[in-house]
Amino acid sequence: MTIFDYIFMHAKKSPERMALKSEKNSITYGRLLIQINTYGEYLQRNTCHQGDRVILKIKERQEWFITFLSLLAIGCLVIPVSPDITDYELETVKADTKADAVVDQYIHVEPSEKAFPSKSNTGGIIHMTSGTTGKQKYCVRNIMQLTIEGEMYQKTFQLYESDKILALPPLYHSYALGAGGMSALVTGACLYTLDTFVPRRALSVIQEEKITILIIVPVMAKLLCNSYTASEEQLKSVRLSIVGAGAISKELYEDFYQKYGITLLSNYGSTETGAIISRVEKGPYNSVGKPMEGVMIKVLDENKRPVPIGEQGKLWVKCPNMFTGYLGMTKRPKDEEGWFPMHDIVYMNQSGALFICGRECGIINIGGQKVNPKEVEEVILSIPKVKDCVVMECKDKVKAFVAAEGLTPEAIRKECMIKLSNYKVPSMIEFIQNIPRNELGKVQYRILTDGVKNGC
Repeated sequence: MTIFDYIFMHAKKSPERMALKSEKNSITYGRLLIQINTYGEYLQRNTCHQGDRVILKIKERQEWFITFLSLLAIGCLVIPVSPDITDYELETVKADTKADAVVDQYIHVEPSEKAFPSKSNTGGIIHMTSGTTGKQKYCVRNIMQLTIEGEMYQKTFQLYESDKILALPPLYHSYALGAGGMSALVTGACLYTLDTFVPRRALSVIQEEKITILIIVPVMAKLLCNSYTASEEQLKSVRLSIVGAGAISKELYEDFYQKYGITLLSNYGSTETGAIISRVEKGPYNSVGKPMEGVMIKVLDENKRPVPIGEQGKLWVKCPNMFTGYLGMTKRPKDEEGWFPMHDIVYMNQSGALFICGRECGIINIGGQKVNPKEVEEVILSIPKVKDCVVMECKDKVKAFVAAEGLTPEAIRKECMIKLSNYKVPSMIEFIQNIPRNELGKVQYRILTDGVKNGC
């Protein structure tokens, strides 16, 4: 079954059951099916066709999701981007993906039951990822892989039709799309979205709508803790709080439980694999849990030999929701048996729980948004008077060390904001005489961060 088979099944079985809900609009499963068919027909007649690569750039999340499903239904390959993407970045994505069209607004079309049913099996998604090798890559996943991920969430977390799922991260994120969008439609549950994340408003919605499943990232969980008031009713309805796109600190894990009585459940994966590992019950805060339904993992040393329990090695994964490959790349990302290297260093305990020790590379994770340091460095190095620079993570922020004369942090940020999304622009900039490098030209990070002003 594809995601459209599930929507059709729920629409015929319970047409009045709520499928999508935002602060502006509520849509039943019966209406959602008609709306996808109607809007898919409209898009096919005016903008897109089967097989087209379509960049999707819409801010309102419910409208984004309906457009995404409609494009998927007519067989398009959807390329989700942030609504805040700069023109410079958008042109880069267009060139990289050879996109056929850009859909940047939702057109309100009157739903018609006469619209031709759309449920192509050829649609899919092309998700951008910073990867682990520097250059931006594009992961291709087909409709079955997206559907299977929704099924994995449903089985692993035992979701029900009666569940009300609030996805607080934007749905163009692969994590939110799988954990929120796909899981809700497979289950027949209701997906709630907010166009902007305001902690107190989110807490009100959870209480008013009696949300049962909360999809968040660590920085959102922290802000919810900061907005806590002594009201026992605030998160009383929530039975699962799933946290992805970042690690849960001990302080956050304990603070959230102390204030709300809810255990934060880790959800681990990547753009390439989708979700693969989750903690479904209370356990060590630093464990990401065990493999989800249908996922196989192995921990190997540098010679690809299994490591003993408790010893560190590189994580490899094999699962049915994994991507097809990277767009435009002929080199196979998986080995001959279909195993994919996660580039994370991990170890497993006696009970089979997995612990992440670190990465093989320096991709920066800012609240679930991935920042490629090389991309930021290239922009800064293009600024006149900049001799050298290095970008790294510091206290959950993007920090740039810059060797330059006659420049201010404000001047550098101004140039960065022209070519980079806001979350990529360094919030911390420190000027130094020279970037310490070894004889091979590699940055000596220990020397760089030894005794610097801001502790990074």
